[in-house]
Amino acid sequence: MYHFEGLGAELPAVSPIRIAFDASLGSQGWQLVSLCDEYQSDGSSCGVWLQAARDAWLRYVASTDHGSKIFAAFLRRTFEAAGVHSLSSLRGRVLGAAQRGNEAYILGQRAAMRSRLVHAALAEKLSWGSASLAGFAPATAVNLDSFDEQPNDAMV
Repeated sequence: MYHFEGLGAELPAVSPIRIAFDASLGSQGWQLVSLCDEYQSDGSSCGVWLQAARDAWLRYVASTDHGSKIFAAFLRRTFEAAGVHSLSSLRGRVLGAAQRGNEAYILGQRAAMRSRLVHAALAEKLSWGSASLAGFAPATAVNLDSFDEQPNDAMV
C-alpha cells in the first residue's frame, strides 16, 4: 500500500494511520510505503496532487508494470513525462523553474478535474444533494473558483 502527499513527507511511525495499518494489514504481511518525492510548493493544491497520483495509480494498475512493485518509479516517470519534477534535491534557479512548471501542471490538472465533474454532473452520474450521512449538513452549491489562489495571492 502506498502513502503519497505532494509535499513529500513520510508517514511518521507514530501516525495513527501507520499504527492502525501495522496492527491490521501489516500483521498479515502487507507493507505501507511512503513515496517521499516533493512536488507541491504551495499550501493549497494537496488534493489535486493526490488526485493526479490516484490517476497515475489507475494507469499503473491497468499497465503491464502492475505487480512489479515499482509504482514509485512509475509515478516519477508519469510526472516527468508531463514536465513535472521532484523538488526534493533542487536549488536556486532550477528549483524556481521546476516549481513554476509543477504549478502550471497542477493548474491544468485542476481544470481537467473540474471538467470531469461537470461532465459527470451533466450526465447525471453524481448524486449531488441526495446523500444523507449522519452528522453532515445537507449539500449546498459551492463556487469552486472562489477557492483558487489568485496569482498575486501566491506572492503575498
